Amino acid sequence: MPSGEKIVLAYMSIGEAEEYRFYRKSGWRPGNPSWLHDENPDWSGNYKVHYGEAAWQDIILQYVDRLLDAGFRGEYLDLVDAYVHYRNRGRAMAAVETVRLVGRIAERVRARDPGVVILIQNAAELAGAFPEILEIVDGVGQEDIHYGYVDEDVMTPVTATDETKSWLDVFLHAGKP
Repeated sequence: MPSGEKIVLAYMSIGEAEEYRFYRKSGWRPGNPSWLHDENPDWSGNYKVHYGEAAWQDIILQYVDRLLDAGFRGEYLDLVDAYVHYRNRGRAMAAVETVRLVGRIAERVRARDPGVVILIQNAAELAGAFPEILEIVDGVGQEDIHYGYVDEDVMTPVTATDETKSWLDVFLHAGKP
């Protein structure tokens, strides 16, 4: 096992609301609150959210505070790539809203402790349209590079693998793991 300091990251989904989290209120259903959308058919109890709405962002920022209060030294932001869901449904500003939310999270974290790291899960392609993401986050995690892009246990098409690797290289060249 490699020696050196270990950083404990906290997982936080920013693209879906999870019914088992502290923020969940009884009576919530898609459309109420307005930012809560359809349930993820692959993850029972997880609901797409419109993360551009201030009410959802307030919840996320409260979540950030709880994680920092608990002593986590890093935030692992999942479902950053949920912007694709909304972009594909005609929301032209979906990627912009995602980058803004990640930026707000980073600003909140670093105001309290500049040493806390922020990693995003997937969405490395955001570095192409929004190079500022490289200044906002400390690294990226990526799923389905070789298998699972189309379906579980199915090889990812070589073109998708190559494209994903090229975006990951942008992070690496910027010194971001």
